[in-house]
Amino acid sequence: MLVEIPDRKRLKLLAKLASGIVLDVGCHDLQNPYLDDVVGFDLKRPAFIRPNYKEFVVGNCEVIDSFFRPASFDTIVAGELIEHLENPAAFLRGCRTILKDSGKLLLTTPNPYHWSYVIGNLLFLKSAITYDHINQTPFRAMVALFSRTGWEIAEIKNASGGMRLWPSTRNYFVPCPKALAWQHLYVGIKKTTVL
Repeated sequence: MLVEIPDRKRLKLLAKLASGIVLDVGCHDLQNPYLDDVVGFDLKRPAFIRPNYKEFVVGNCEVIDSFFRPASFDTIVAGELIEHLENPAAFLRGCRTILKDSGKLLLTTPNPYHWSYVIGNLLFLKSAITYDHINQTPFRAMVALFSRTGWEIAEIKNASGGMRLWPSTRNYFVPCPKALAWQHLYVGIKKTTVL
């Protein structure tokens, strides 16, 4: 599968930030070729597994802590996943359990303040790209979700590098401020005290 330019930028950024024992969650459709010696996890086993994936586990990520021992991973990568989940809080709590105390969660998700979402919502337009996105979480709601599930957001990055010019293609991006970017990357670390 050819990785499109914005996806390539996002995958490289995730790999640059990942370290230690890495779990890549929700990677069936787009395995990250830039990660080293990684464990894959998704609802379905892909027909082809990249050689850098040493293992692939099949299961529901909303109960991810039932598939792995506590404190198993140094980094958990969840690229373009949380917007598809019915219970993102259960996923985040499970990740907290299987991540080492010094570990980090790298989560990317579309920005609901990108112009295509804003215009689409104002005009009540359906989108072929976001038809299965059931959680569009703006920044302040993401901070609250992380906090309520035992996380602290250490950093937020522009994951796409710019602004998509047209919803039907991912090939044309223009640089833009993080607030208007197509995708955001949240770097989560465990809070020492949980609500």
